[in-house]
Amino acid sequence: MLRGLVCWIDESDQSHALTISRLVMKRLGYSTPKLLADAKARSDEYHLDDMDLPDAADRKFTRMHAIMRDKTEGYFEADEVDELVTTPSLTAEIDQQSVQAVLAAKVQEAREAGLPSDCVETLQQLLARYCDVFRLAFGNDPPIKVPPLKIRLKEGARPVKAKARRYPPLHREYLEKHLQELLDRGLEYINHRSRWASAPRIVAKK
Repeated sequence: MLRGLVCWIDESDQSHALTISRLVMKRLGYSTPKLLADAKARSDEYHLDDMDLPDAADRKFTRMHAIMRDKTEGYFEADEVDELVTTPSLTAEIDQQSVQAVLAAKVQEAREAGLPSDCVETLQQLLARYCDVFRLAFGNDPPIKVPPLKIRLKEGARPVKAKARRYPPLHREYLEKHLQELLDRGLEYINHRSRWASAPRIVAKK
């Protein structure tokens, strides 16, 4: 019995086939080099003409590989990906009036929540001074002058593939909208080849 094994079920396949990764097989004691060495020790030559082998198109792994290839072949064109990542097209124009309207609404919310009058005035002055740093959508802005973020792992730490999270409907709606906007602006792309993943976590601001 295999416990804790993450699997993918293809409900359209009725052959009851099971494909296990090389790492799992190694954990179970399966070793391809050892099998080849044992076969070499038994005989230097094998004739496989009389074996009833299925066609390559009917093999489970070949079908799975073909599915993933068809899904990613049209998307992962080298020129398209390079252009998408290196020179994203950000044509959105800055609408300062809309930004000021949203900021005014936020100030009103703070006033209704009990913010003192002198603090309200100070807040309005700060927002008016730094109004140009607020955006309602992605725009054609210069890069921020900050040091690049570096991920530093502790000694002995190993990356893992985190499990998927269960999100409330509002969180899912926000993630779908936000990620689609990033895709449309060319700020990210779908990577079907990634072996490591971490589910996003939405934290409410206080």
